[in-house]
Amino acid sequence: MSDSSRSPREVIAEVMAPAVHNWNSPHYLDSADAVLEALRSNGFVVVPREPTEAMVDAADCIGYHVTCGRRFTRSELRREWSEMLSVWECLSTNPDREGE
Repeated sequence: MSDSSRSPREVIAEVMAPAVHNWNSPHYLDSADAVLEALRSNGFVVVPREPTEAMVDAADCIGYHVTCGRRFTRSELRREWSEMLSVWECLSTNPDREGE
């Protein structure tokens, strides 16, 4: 499970660290902000690979249902999230597979 206490900005700055000498510099945090804004303005967001407890709580709270009408269990919500991300990753690296 990812550390949900870290913001996408902090994660991006840390991932950029190998390419820079002092990743704590405000300049590199500004770069992370620019990356996040570029993603947002193009319809993307940065999300954790594993849903946080707050995300699962929100999905459960709104009564997220499967087709048959029964509620997902919390473990099913987590699995669905992971499967959706896996499909997105597959399609984003293999665009010719869309529609399969």
